[in-house]
Amino acid sequence: MQAPAERSVTTELTALLVSHCCTAGAATPAKQARSTNRAGCRLGMQEHCCRKLAALQGKGWAQLLHICLNCRMPFDVFSSPMPVSPSVAARWHMSAGGQIRLLSPWSDSKFVSGSCSVTPGSSTLQATGRGPLRGTRLLHRELVRECYGFTERQITGRLSSWVHSHRFLKGTDAQSCVVEDRVQWTAPRWTESRIRPEVARLLHFRHRRALRDLSREAECPSLRRLTVGITGARGFVGSTLSAFLSAAGHQVVPIGRTGSEIDAPPEGLDALVHLAGAGLANRRWSSSRKKLLFSSRVDVTKALCSTLARMQAPPPVLICASGIGYYGSGAQESPQTYPGSNLGVDESARAGSGFLAELALAWEGAAEEARAAGLRVVHLRLGMIVARSGGALGAMEPAFRIGVGGRIGSGRQWVPWIHMDDVLGIVHRAIIDHTFTGPYNAVAPGQCTQYMFARDLARSLNRPSLLPLPAWMVRTALGQMGDELLLRGVQAVPARLQDCAYRYAFSDIESALRFEYGLFDH
Repeated sequence: MQAPAERSVTTELTALLVSHCCTAGAATPAKQARSTNRAGCRLGMQEHCCRKLAALQGKGWAQLLHICLNCRMPFDVFSSPMPVSPSVAARWHMSAGGQIRLLSPWSDSKFVSGSCSVTPGSSTLQATGRGPLRGTRLLHRELVRECYGFTERQITGRLSSWVHSHRFLKGTDAQSCVVEDRVQWTAPRWTESRIRPEVARLLHFRHRRALRDLSREAECPSLRRLTVGITGARGFVGSTLSAFLSAAGHQVVPIGRTGSEIDAPPEGLDALVHLAGAGLANRRWSSSRKKLLFSSRVDVTKALCSTLARMQAPPPVLICASGIGYYGSGAQESPQTYPGSNLGVDESARAGSGFLAELALAWEGAAEEARAAGLRVVHLRLGMIVARSGGALGAMEPAFRIGVGGRIGSGRQWVPWIHMDDVLGIVHRAIIDHTFTGPYNAVAPGQCTQYMFARDLARSLNRPSLLPLPAWMVRTALGQMGDELLLRGVQAVPARLQDCAYRYAFSDIESALRFEYGLFDH
C-alpha cells in the first residue's frame, strides 16, 4: 500500500501526464488561440514535475516516469562519402575555417568566443538566433585519435544534453573516406517533433557543404598550400572567402588599409584577391556617394597595381572584383542582347551606359599597370550574390518573412545572380588555373527575372508574394540607385566559365534559395 502522501504525489503526477498528453492532441481553433500561453505552462509543468520527482528519489517508477514525461534520448546517424582521405577530411572539419563554413545560414549561427578550431580540450561559445535550437551553448571538444575523429559535448545550452561525434573512416581507396556524424541529445519530450527535424536538416547541410568544399580541393590533390592575400577580408565576400581558403589549408593574409589607402601587400604572395570597395547599395547615390564609390574602387585599384608593379616578388595572379553592371542596364521590360549572342551578353560584349557601366569599365582599366608588369589579371564581373549572411538577399528577407514582399516594378527585369559557393569556387579556380585571364561573367547559367526571384524566395520562406513594390516608389525613394540596381537588369551568360567546364554548385535560383534556408529533399 502506498502512503497517503506518496499517493497524493502520484495522483498529481498522473494528472499532469494526462494534461500533457491532452495538449499534444489534434489542434482545434480554441487550442491554437491558447498556444502562446500553453508554451509557458509546459515549462512550468516541467519544473513542477522535477520538484515532485526529486521528493521520490529511490522509487524505480519515478525515474521511468520522469524519462517518459520530460526527456528522450534520440540517436541520429548521418554518413556521406567524400573524395579525400580521412586525414584531409579531419583537417578540414577541425580547422577554424571549416567550423565557420559548417554554420547553418538559416539559423544565424556564429562563434561568440573561444576557439573556432578543434584542438584537444578546446571550448567555444556558439550563438544561434533562429529555430528550436536558438540560444547560446558552450561546447567542449575531445579528440578520438585512433580513427580521425572528435566529439563535441554541450556544457551549457538550451538542450539538457548534446553529444555530437564526428568520425572520418576509410573509404574504398586511399583518396576517399566516409564522414559519419552521430548526434545524441536530451530535451523535453514534447519538443522532439521540432528538434529532430532540425537536427536532420543541420546534418544534411553540413555534409553537402563539406562535400562541395572538399570536392573543390580534390580537383588539385597535388596543389601545395598557398599564401593568398585578400583586400576587403572582413567584407561580405572576403570573410567567407577567408574561411573557405583557410579550411583548404591555405594561408590567408588580410591586407588592411590606412585611411582610404590599401596597405602594401607583403612580398612572396602566391595570389592576391582584391575585393575592397564601398557598398553599392548601402546608401542613396548622391554626388558625394558616387565619388566615394568611384575612389574606393578605381583610385584604390590604381594605387594597389602601382605598388605591385614596383615589388621585387609580386604575386603572379591578381583577381579583381568587378560588376555585371559593366554591360549597362538593359531595357526594363526585356533582356538586353547583342549581335552574335542569342541568349544574352557574354564577355565579348561592349560596355554599356549608365553609372554602373562607367564604374566597372574604369575599375577594370585601373588594373592595366599590373597587367603591363606581367601579372595574370582576372576580372570577375559579379552578379547579385545569393547568401543569407548579407547582400541583397539579407536586405530583402525581412520584408518577405513578415509576408509583405513581392516583385519590384514590373518583375520582368533580369536578375543576374550567383550563389556565394560558386563565387568561392570561381576564385579558387582562378587562383590555381593559369589559363584564367581577363574578364569572366561570374553569374549562374540559369538566370531569372525579378518576379521569379521574388516567387522562389517567398516559397522558401513559406510566405506569400502578393505585394509588389511600384516602380515610381522605388525611383522616389532611391533615385538613380533604385533605377539601375532594382528596376533594370541585363541577361548575362557565363560563356567563358562554361567553355572551361566550370562545375556550378547551383544553376537555378530555386535550388540556391532552398539550400540557404535548409530545405532539403531527404
